Amino acid sequence: ASAWPAPAQVGSPQTGQPTHSQAEVDAALQLYSARLLQTGQKHRSYPAAALEQNLSGVATIEIDVGADGKLKHKSLVGSSRHRILDEHAMQLMELALPLTEIPSALNGRAFKVHVTVNYVIPE
Repeated sequence: ASAWPAPAQVGSPQTGQPTHSQAEVDAALQLYSARLLQTGQKHRSYPAAALEQNLSGVATIEIDVGADGKLKHKSLVGSSRHRILDEHAMQLMELALPLTEIPSALNGRAFKVHVTVNYVIPE
């Protein structure tokens, strides 16, 4: 038996789609997380109630995407300690998901991604 790893497959035997290395998948997950945040921020502003109360914080949302590219589940995995901001972050991700392009390395596969929304009071 050879000590060398087997050559990488060009395509999946089941689907014929290209296979991707774990590094490519990890990079695609990071890219998708950044795209989700960027899309969400284009469509929503800082919550007015949070501004009035001078609230800031960081909320982290876990997004579970099915192989069909649709949202299966979302959950708050890191609270900002302010309900207004946590709920806003959850709504932001639900809004952003259908408007955000999924990187090709993630097409046709189910995956989970974490998105961190940083709420900083604008100056």
